[in-house]
Amino acid sequence: FDPSVFPATDYPEPGGLSYFDFVDIIESIKGRVIGADVCCFKPSEKSLISEFLAVKSIFHILSKI
Repeated sequence: FDPSVFPATDYPEPGGLSYFDFVDIIESIKGRVIGADVCCFKPSEKSLISEFLAVKSIFHILSKI
Protein backbone atom coordinates (compact mmCIF):
# COMPACT_ATOMS: atom_id res chain seq x y z
CA PHE A 1 0.00 0.00 0.00
CA ASP A 2 0.99 3.62 -0.47
CA PRO A 3 2.45 5.06 2.77
CA SER A 4 -0.20 7.78 2.76
CA VAL A 5 -2.82 5.09 3.52
CA PHE A 6 -0.58 2.54 5.28
CA PRO A 7 2.29 4.30 7.08
CA ALA A 8 3.16 1.40 9.44
CA THR A 9 5.61 -0.42 7.19
CA ASP A 10 9.34 -1.04 7.12
CA TYR A 11 9.43 -0.60 3.34
CA PRO A 12 7.23 2.31 2.19
CA GLU A 13 6.24 2.19 -1.48
CA PRO A 14 5.53 5.71 -2.77
CA GLY A 15 2.93 5.49 -5.51
CA GLY A 16 1.75 2.17 -4.09
CA LEU A 17 -1.78 0.82 -4.08
CA SER A 18 -4.71 2.60 -2.53
CA TYR A 19 -7.25 0.50 -0.63
CA PHE A 20 -9.65 0.82 -3.57
CA ASP A 21 -6.97 -0.41 -6.01
CA PHE A 22 -6.49 -3.39 -3.71
CA VAL A 23 -10.25 -4.09 -3.60
CA ASP A 24 -10.46 -3.93 -7.41
CA ILE A 25 -7.64 -6.48 -7.71
CA ILE A 26 -9.18 -8.84 -5.15
CA GLU A 27 -12.60 -8.53 -6.83
CA SER A 28 -11.04 -9.44 -10.19
CA ILE A 29 -9.57 -12.68 -8.78
CA LYS A 30 -12.31 -13.66 -6.34
CA GLY A 31 -12.94 -17.37 -6.22
CA ARG A 32 -9.35 -18.03 -7.30
CA VAL A 33 -7.63 -16.80 -4.11
CA ILE A 34 -5.90 -19.71 -2.38
CA GLY A 35 -3.65 -17.86 0.05
CA ALA A 36 -2.52 -14.48 1.31
CA ASP A 37 0.19 -12.99 3.49
CA VAL A 38 0.61 -9.82 5.53
CA CYS A 39 4.24 -8.81 5.74
CA CYS A 40 6.37 -5.79 6.63
CA PHE A 41 3.72 -4.54 9.05
CA LYS A 42 5.19 -2.33 11.77
CA PRO A 43 2.42 -1.32 14.24
CA SER A 44 2.50 2.20 15.60
CA GLU A 45 1.09 3.60 18.82
CA LYS A 46 0.59 7.01 17.17
CA SER A 47 -2.09 5.97 14.69
CA LEU A 48 -4.29 2.94 14.20
CA ILE A 49 -4.98 3.60 10.51
CA SER A 50 -2.56 0.90 9.31
CA GLU A 51 -3.93 -1.63 11.77
CA PHE A 52 -7.48 -0.86 10.62
CA LEU A 53 -6.49 -1.16 6.94
CA ALA A 54 -4.67 -4.46 7.56
CA VAL A 55 -7.69 -6.00 9.29
CA LYS A 56 -10.09 -4.64 6.67
CA SER A 57 -7.89 -6.04 3.88
CA ILE A 58 -7.64 -9.47 5.51
CA PHE A 59 -11.41 -9.56 5.97
CA HIS A 60 -11.94 -8.60 2.33
CA ILE A 61 -9.60 -11.38 1.14
CA LEU A 62 -11.21 -13.99 3.39
CA SER A 63 -14.68 -13.03 2.19
CA LYS A 64 -13.62 -13.83 -1.40
CA ILE A 65 -12.16 -17.29 -0.79
